[in-house]
Amino acid sequence: MLALLVVLICTILAVEFVLDHYEFISPAFIFTVSFLVASIWALAYQTKWNLNLSLITFAVVLGGVFEFFLISKLIGFMYELLRGYSSNISGLEETQATNKYGLLVILFIEILTAVYTVWVVRKIMPAGSVVESISLYRGAVLASMTGTKITALPHLLNILRNFSTASGYFCAYLLAQDLVYRKRKNYLLLGITVFAIFNGLLLGGRGGALNLFIAFVVYWYCILKRKQNWLSHGNVKILIGAVFGLIVLVFSFQWLASVLGRDVDQYSTMDYLAIYFGAEIKNLDTFLTNQIYPVHTGVPGGQTFYYLIKAASGYLHLGIPDYDFMLPFQSVNGYNLGNVYTTFYPYIYDFGMSGLLVLVGIMATVSQLTFESVKHFNGKK
Repeated sequence: MLALLVVLICTILAVEFVLDHYEFISPAFIFTVSFLVASIWALAYQTKWNLNLSLITFAVVLGGVFEFFLISKLIGFMYELLRGYSSNISGLEETQATNKYGLLVILFIEILTAVYTVWVVRKIMPAGSVVESISLYRGAVLASMTGTKITALPHLLNILRNFSTASGYFCAYLLAQDLVYRKRKNYLLLGITVFAIFNGLLLGGRGGALNLFIAFVVYWYCILKRKQNWLSHGNVKILIGAVFGLIVLVFSFQWLASVLGRDVDQYSTMDYLAIYFGAEIKNLDTFLTNQIYPVHTGVPGGQTFYYLIKAASGYLHLGIPDYDFMLPFQSVNGYNLGNVYTTFYPYIYDFGMSGLLVLVGIMATVSQLTFESVKHFNGKK
């Protein structure tokens, strides 16, 4: 069943690549690649993980990928039809010079945020070194998912960290524009972006830093392709470079975890990577075959809209009871599988299969409209 799933997802991916004119950052291509990678890892570890893929999991993964592909293509076709297709898309205008003193202020705030974060983490989790404190803090955060309470970060620190993240994304975009149009590095923009990535690591997680790095690469690619009127020439060469860079990034995962104080020596490199890139299929299969869904909790849509509900409850004083993500850690045959479950998990958890159909459709629609807007953005007010 897993082998068939890999073959069918490969087929969808090949069709997408051709229909998208060899464009590999289209939403459908990226979405399908992510599930292809996960399925290949799951196939390689199916014996060790005792994974006999159920028909329902097969249908959910394949159906979700196909629905995303179908709706993305439909939205792309309608966008071009309603907009009036033009193959002559003018390139982005070059950005104006940035304010040096404004950037220095942002960089100073980011440095201050890093120092403040370290001070708070050391205060919450005293230990022999900063790395140990960060590791202990992350462990406490994970434990809080099962009901264990942890001292919350100061509100001011949360604001500063959000500012740092937002500044990182904004300056990464400006840095990418400088690299494409001016062929030079703006070291202030680079410093702000790097410090935003660094701040993202100070609570022990790698997701925020990784997302910002990927965002910079996507910014650079989109601006470059926009300058080239989105011609497909050179895409294969860039794709090969991207795959090589991704391989380097992936194999640095375990090293970075070690730097952040995590105990990862018990895993081989391949076993460790399998947890992040394939265990979600096994965990989703475990959920679908052992759980009645949707799971009715006190907060409707609580898993799907977790951050939105948390923010709305806090800022609008809605009085919604505090609750946590329901992402139990899994293990099988002595292998730790973590708590990753695919993007489909919260949709099914909250709304069942009908919710999966609706929400995947919404996700595909929003993603494709965003992609089309980026492609046709001309930089003019």
